[in-house]
Amino acid sequence: MCNIDHLPYFRAQLDQVLQREGFTPGLCSVDTGAGSALSDGFMSGMVRVRVREEGHAELVLLCKVPLENAARRAQAIGLFEREVRAYNELLPMLGEFQRERGVREGDGFFNVPRCFGAFCVPERLEAMLILEDLRERGFRMWNKYEPVDLKHTQLVMGYLGKLHAVSFALREQKPEVFRGLASYKDSMLTVLEEGDFFVNMLRSMCDRAVGTLEVHEEFYREKVLELQANLKEEIKRCVSAEFAEPYAVVGHGDCWINNCMFTYESDNKVLDVQAL
Repeated sequence: MCNIDHLPYFRAQLDQVLQREGFTPGLCSVDTGAGSALSDGFMSGMVRVRVREEGHAELVLLCKVPLENAARRAQAIGLFEREVRAYNELLPMLGEFQRERGVREGDGFFNVPRCFGAFCVPERLEAMLILEDLRERGFRMWNKYEPVDLKHTQLVMGYLGKLHAVSFALREQKPEVFRGLASYKDSMLTVLEEGDFFVNMLRSMCDRAVGTLEVHEEFYREKVLELQANLKEEIKRCVSAEFAEPYAVVGHGDCWINNCMFTYESDNKVLDVQAL
């Protein structure tokens, strides 16, 4: 499991949430365990918390925390800061904006887990997100080692479409609020500023891609090597809002399959998606 011994603030933050939810410190039992497989996260760990107290319904939480290694914490803290802002400010604002206009939850963008608490103190490398454990509602992850099929892809793209649609509506109806979102730095730019870990990983991927090419595929080899030599510049160009205008929107920032969970009918037909 993710070791929480390096997180002296963990229990204090958790206790604040439990008191808000009506539990009594000292009377409720709090059990912690692994929240995910070790290979599921690159920049964070997950701790599953099960809370029980007589007279209360059991509460199961998923706590996202920085990794124990100090260097990795330093690399990830900018991403935590952005994600905490998203849960504390952006997502509540988008939800309120939709409800003001009569958008029902089944029709709009509400596909996110409930957040019980989120905080980040970058200068101390402290951060924590306390979320509902969607597995308690039947959600589960796709096997990241398997290609994603069309139905799951359509669900995720539909969810992203709703997010982008709300962005356009916000841009048109509350332009001053939309302009304020520019202070949310793109996650890719944050990663680039925290060292060469991510770029080196992409360079390694380029090497592997070149290794799959046949001798006669020189055109593709040159293109991959050109990309490899200019990775930072290409990433910055790809995430630039200026290049996206006039269609710049609020984006997920890290929409890969491990950041999505799905529910299914009894015959394994996929029903819904939630994004983390």
